Amino acid sequence: MDRQLLSEYLMDSYKFSWRAESYQRTHALPELKVLSPEQQVIAQGPICPKFNKQDKDGCGENDQAAMVSAFIDMNNLLKNQMPGFHSDGQAKTAEEFFLNPKAVIACTGGTVVQDSPSAKPDHATGGDSSWRVRGGGDQIYARKSSTAEYSSLDKFQAGLSDDKVQGKNTRKFVGAVGYAFTLNGTGQGQEGGHVSNIWQLVPYVGINDNSTDISKKGTTYTANTRDAGATLLYEWWPEEASSGSPSTAYALTLRPDYLWNKVNGSHIASLNGSFVPYRAKFLNARLNDDESQLTISSVFDLRLDDGHYTSFGDAKPGTLNNYLRFGSRFGFEISALPNWQHSLDWLVTDTLLYGFHGIPRDIHYFKSTFSFGLDSKKDFTLDLTYSSGRREDTGEPERGWSLALGAKY
Repeated sequence: MDRQLLSEYLMDSYKFSWRAESYQRTHALPELKVLSPEQQVIAQGPICPKFNKQDKDGCGENDQAAMVSAFIDMNNLLKNQMPGFHSDGQAKTAEEFFLNPKAVIACTGGTVVQDSPSAKPDHATGGDSSWRVRGGGDQIYARKSSTAEYSSLDKFQAGLSDDKVQGKNTRKFVGAVGYAFTLNGTGQGQEGGHVSNIWQLVPYVGINDNSTDISKKGTTYTANTRDAGATLLYEWWPEEASSGSPSTAYALTLRPDYLWNKVNGSHIASLNGSFVPYRAKFLNARLNDDESQLTISSVFDLRLDDGHYTSFGDAKPGTLNNYLRFGSRFGFEISALPNWQHSLDWLVTDTLLYGFHGIPRDIHYFKSTFSFGLDSKKDFTLDLTYSSGRREDTGEPERGWSLALGAKY
């Protein structure tokens, strides 16, 4: 049985909160540091104490119950008390199982899932398929448990306001929803080397509706677009070790997209590619020590956009043209784990694209988002966002502040 998939399955099945995960990892025994974060959590059993209001440390009752349930499941697997599985007896405890690569838990039918600890499919479904909610079609590719930049992706944002005195109301709906289909599982490299990889196809639809409606003056649109497309993802991990998480990983995406701009009536058919490298403690990864309560992560990718206008709508002549651009989205994320049940995150990114041809030619888009976590898994947040520059998809200028509910899955 794949150790990484097992640990992720147990954590997701019993809904471990980020506070419980953080406590388990920061208090892990030294010998468990060679394991991935998820394996560390399951290997040592329920060590998180009951939450103490004085020092504001520990876990709530739900987390404690979840850890006990996961611990019981692991014991049942190792003692051959779980129907459908058989342990070879080389490991008596969860810690021994995760540290001993020779220990095996097999299906009773005789089929053994090869151990590839770096394979990290989505938490929710074991990687086969899943719904995804993100800040845009360009970020729909990343798997929730991917070693690449999931934590630094933008969220789907929704906000409404209604000023009865001024007769003004605003709305903001920005993001994309997709469904991921896994096209293959993981494989073995040549000469005994472990190489894990995954292919996924993610069809999606997107919206960017940012408008202000003033009584007797009509509606003013900052943006009003709809788009649809599909992302093909290939992600692989050249694995150097037989246990633990990979130190290097890569993701390649190819994304055809069709966008309707309802402000000027233009239509854009585009083909977009990206390359996302991961390197432990360097690229798209946490830069500081794993035990710190304040974490700093880097954000980096390379991207190529090739767009063709199938209709210019009522745009002024010479203001729009087919384009070919190459560049990067880069930045950083700072996450804090304060002494209460909510998280604080600050994500700053800059998208710089050089235009080989097209109007507008170059793209420079800056974005800063401060998020307050509304739930233990950080699936929902309250986001204060500032953005400035030209949008990557339409090239239209944008600058302003917004306060909205954010969601990412």
